[in-house]
Amino acid sequence: MKKNFYFLLFIGVLIFSLPTFGQKTVVVVEPDAGIEIGALNKAVDAVELSGVPDNTIFELRRDGVYLLNGTISHSGYTLHIRTEDGAGSKAVIQPSVDETGASAKQFEPSGDFILERVYILGRDEIGGLVSQPINVLADSCRILIDDCVLDYSDQSLIRTGSSMNVIMVKNSILRNCLRPDNPSNGRIIDTRGNSNDTLWISDCTIYNNGATQLRSDGGGVNFANFDHNTVFATSFNHNMALDYMFKVNVTNNLFYNFLYRGNNTDHDPLFRCDSIFDNMTERLGYTNADRFFDLSNNNWFVDDSIGHIMREYGPYYSKFYSWDTEHLDTIWYQEEKRTQWFANDYLLEMDPESTPDMIRFIENGQVDTTDLFREELEFINPPALNLDYWKFYTENGWGISGMNPPNPFADENPLVLGEVQSGAFDFGYNGNSRSATGADDGGALGAARWGLFNYPTSTKDIRLNLNNGVSTFPNPIENDLVTFKIDSRAASTIDIRVFDLLGKELQTVNGKVHEGENLVDVNLDKITFSGIYLYKIEFETSNGEKSVSSGKIIRK
Repeated sequence: MKKNFYFLLFIGVLIFSLPTFGQKTVVVVEPDAGIEIGALNKAVDAVELSGVPDNTIFELRRDGVYLLNGTISHSGYTLHIRTEDGAGSKAVIQPSVDETGASAKQFEPSGDFILERVYILGRDEIGGLVSQPINVLADSCRILIDDCVLDYSDQSLIRTGSSMNVIMVKNSILRNCLRPDNPSNGRIIDTRGNSNDTLWISDCTIYNNGATQLRSDGGGVNFANFDHNTVFATSFNHNMALDYMFKVNVTNNLFYNFLYRGNNTDHDPLFRCDSIFDNMTERLGYTNADRFFDLSNNNWFVDDSIGHIMREYGPYYSKFYSWDTEHLDTIWYQEEKRTQWFANDYLLEMDPESTPDMIRFIENGQVDTTDLFREELEFINPPALNLDYWKFYTENGWGISGMNPPNPFADENPLVLGEVQSGAFDFGYNGNSRSATGADDGGALGAARWGLFNYPTSTKDIRLNLNNGVSTFPNPIENDLVTFKIDSRAASTIDIRVFDLLGKELQTVNGKVHEGENLVDVNLDKITFSGIYLYKIEFETSNGEKSVSSGKIIRK
């Protein structure tokens, strides 16, 4: 399928028309010292008063900390802030607190805005989180963020309260954007329903964020580009929603432990889009027939430890399928690890009326789905998955507002402001993987800043992936028969053991499974009382490799 690259040239012209080149005056801003704060605020104010702010670059010192004594706002010119070249850490820009203990956003641009090589820390002096470190207020702004770190926010990292902006984030690290007691907050770019020209994230590393990457929320987007990003431990229940977007690239990415929750009674896909209504056609001037989605060359992998926690601690729900108008068949289900790229094949067959819009675009030839795959990787030094937080969130039914959950954030050293000099997270991965040559140009998927490493022998020789997917149905059960659906990574012998909540073994079943999907019927005739029971399945391959999967069964 032909890819639509023609609009890339157009957006490149837009971005590089920002007045970043030519004769500029560099104003060096020294870090705050002692009890004095607001050095950057004062420097910007002074240059504005001089009448030549559009020809100025504000240059910050390496290893410097700049405490803002209020939000920096500007209009009518390009505000350009960067850290100086050389050794050392990026300059940190941090909000300070006032006499009431409150802090403000760092930036509210009403004009073009460039950030280079700076660390935007969304935690204030006393540990409070700001809601939006960057909030774009005026229409038609051009925002360029290059080689930066945007760290911590409890709502979004970049938000637009305006329309027709061009926002480009590249070669940056975007992390720790979530609200601990409501991780549905945690968006990278949130348009708040405003129509925008371009949303662009490329060569970025995104991790420990709660929700969406590009949120249109009903506002149109002419072009969205999400390319060559490494996305890790992000989006508990928010997929790549491409609603109200005209041209879209989501290409060459690693979605690793991305998008946790789904269930097999709904479509729950990775990629979703909408069908534009007449009012959107009138507002933006395009129709469904004009749209194109390039979704090629992506690795989407979710570790089964995440699914195990949902099976072990997640609540049960009941529903009826839409075709069951007489409600004859109650469907009991748990939310489970999400696996659908575009749709649930069973529902497509049973309920054609529920077909997602993305499937219709695929059928019309308006989606490139080349080289979408799942592959487990070995990273050099990734952050932990924070499974304690995920367990807390799951066992409380994904509603923890007002509660005090475990720490969900990833930080190499909480005592260091900004970049650490040793022990930094490293998302380099094994070069003998499919992902290492999985990009559309034959190169590596993910952000370019991370290198590849090679084992002395093949991945298969080093480690056999035995994270076998297991689910049971019906669950809850009403009679003795239960079916284990086992997605086995290799042919294995299995022992299925069932326990009560005190750990007493009640029943054991032995058998074999082949590689791929297996359905194993088990008669639980020794379980006679209603309640919750636990199962453990032990796998062993012919070469002695062992693994374990577990979950729970409810007997009504």
